[in-house]
Amino acid sequence: MIARLFKTDKVFIIGSQSILLSWPDAPIVLRTSGEIDAYPENAKIWEIQQKELDPEDDPEASEEINALYGEGSKFHREHGFYIDGVDENTARLPEDWKSGRSPRRSTSTIERS
Repeated sequence: MIARLFKTDKVFIIGSQSILLSWPDAPIVLRTSGEIDAYPENAKIWEIQQKELDPEDDPEASEEINALYGEGSKFHREHGFYIDGVDENTARLPEDWKSGRSPRRSTSTIERS
């Protein structure tokens, strides 16, 4: 969803739910969070492009994510969890954190029940 919205191949998942990328069979207590913190790799580029389309607007990728997938959104009501739009400044990470990440390609989709 976020990858399609922002036309990117990379979406960063940070926070407690990021462990599930490398541990999909984690104990249920770790898999029951009601939210995921995420941002697209190209967030800043998207913001610049949106600003060029409407100079009066001050677009933020995180706010776009929150509006569409955030707490209380239609997505949240339909799927029982929400996506919290964040940015690269949300977590304090070492400078080389990207070199240690675990890239994963999602093969699943969210289906309506």
